[in-house]
Amino acid sequence: MKRLSMLAIALIATMSIIISCKKNESYCTFMAPRMVLVNFSENESDTIVLRRYEKGNSFSKMVDTILLSKAEINYKIIGQDSVAITSTNPLFKEFSENLFANDWELYVPGAQVTERISEVKGRFDTKSKETEPCQSFVESMKYQGSVRNYNTWLSDDYSFYLLNKK
Repeated sequence: MKRLSMLAIALIATMSIIISCKKNESYCTFMAPRMVLVNFSENESDTIVLRRYEKGNSFSKMVDTILLSKAEINYKIIGQDSVAITSTNPLFKEFSENLFANDWELYVPGAQVTERISEVKGRFDTKSKETEPCQSFVESMKYQGSVRNYNTWLSDDYSFYLLNKK
């Protein structure tokens, strides 16, 4: 009986330590690669649809749809025919921070262009010092039929491109 009590106390103490350690971890915000539209006119890119699918289900079970309208899309010219996309729509932030949790279909209705993102593997970093910059990011993802690998979120290469092949 005494052994059982000691075992129970040891188990409770171990669980308490594990739980308290988990509470102190400060995961860095997850950041999706920059979305870049290439060779789209202003009219063609005035609406973007992000379709969220259950991860690993071959795009068979849609979970949600996010509609980005012209008023919510921010365009930053980054080349002669390329613009980086962000949005003021709060659901776009959810897309960026949870890219790893689902499979996604990106649709630009004005140009009838659809691309899929799947098999996203994230690298989740924790903050070691409050003053250090810190970001969790995509390590790899399947896009346009092939796997893309990323080593850092700090370069212009940390992007994915929707190409209008018109």
